[in-house]
Amino acid sequence: MTTPDLSKFELFEPILDFRMGNEYIDLHNDYYCNEIKEVPEKQNVIMYFLPVSKGKTIAIEFGQAQLTVAKFNLNDKTKYSTLNNFHRGKFIMPTNQLSETNANEQKYFYLDFYEGQHLEIIAKQIVPFYA
Repeated sequence: MTTPDLSKFELFEPILDFRMGNEYIDLHNDYYCNEIKEVPEKQNVIMYFLPVSKGKTIAIEFGQAQLTVAKFNLNDKTKYSTLNNFHRGKFIMPTNQLSETNANEQKYFYLDFYEGQHLEIIAKQIVPFYA
């Protein structure tokens, strides 16, 4: 099975749906995010998505990554979140110029959830897999 590197999506193009081998994955309509885990010693961030009705759990691993912004509503009793927007953006460099990558060849990603959560992650690669 061919596993895509989601970091290769074009700038500002939505990364909500993609193919894993012959299977079409739609993170917005067919899955709920139920866990986000940062593992600093491994330099990765992993997000887990449960299927809405049937299917396998999908995990998205951000490799050589750092969670730079995390906004959550602590009063929110929601167990699951719907990913509403996921795209690659630009860095603001120390020279105040915009760039697609930083000095480490990492890219900047923005994730927004229907329930109001917001994440920003820098990563060198993003690989989905069945968890």
